[in-house]
Amino acid sequence: MLYHGRLLTNLRKHKMGIGNPMCRFCHDEIESEIHVLRDCPKATWRDFWATACHAIWNWRNKETHNDNYQRPLHAKNIIMSYVNYYHNVLAKSVIVISQPRHLEEVGWKEPLIAWVKINTNEACKDGSIAGCGGLRVRLTLLFFRSKGHF
Repeated sequence: MLYHGRLLTNLRKHKMGIGNPMCRFCHDEIESEIHVLRDCPKATWRDFWATACHAIWNWRNKETHNDNYQRPLHAKNIIMSYVNYYHNVLAKSVIVISQPRHLEEVGWKEPLIAWVKINTNEACKDGSIAGCGGLRVRLTLLFFRSKGHF
């Protein structure tokens, strides 16, 4: 039915002059084929579809690269067990509340005593001339320093 464009969605009925094109579950989405099959929260089979595609692709690759591999006899049952496992994990998932972001300015800092620092990223601040490839020893010995001129 989908292949021939005959899936009787609210949008299709609306084009025939029957009813409202909106999804009766979402209320603010037009009920097209893609909405019914994939985007609507009530389209729970989308998990099955994604899992089935992954499993079939995985099995195909194993068959291609391993002469001894055979696909499972009851593929649908195995795929359903994967989907059930996925739903169980989702049900037990804990929503992590992210920490508020903070701005941290990053800049060049002089190395500790007896350490050597090499600048390699050509970073600059506020459009000033970039410094590149500097090597600096904490004892204030400067081996090479460039201020944008090479």
